[in-house]
Amino acid sequence: MTAIIEGQLAALDGQMTYAPADVTKKARMKMLDKTLLWVAARDEKQIPPGLADCYAKSLVQLLTEPESMKLPERRRPQDPRSGQ
Repeated sequence: MTAIIEGQLAALDGQMTYAPADVTKKARMKMLDKTLLWVAARDEKQIPPGLADCYAKSLVQLLTEPESMKLPERRRPQDPRSGQ
């Protein structure tokens, strides 16, 4: 699940990097507003933090400080067919 979320964040980062600046700014603000409203609603309902909250935190970081978003390196499992 973590790899899927990291992949989605990396894809979003890439899309935001190459999209026109005016489109990117509007999209960032809209996603940021919706994410913060979602987080506030969960907090208001006293829902315990979970994996979705980690994703939301990473999304907010990506939207507000895209240069700071560095996903951790992940080791690929050894391919048993490679003989190494």
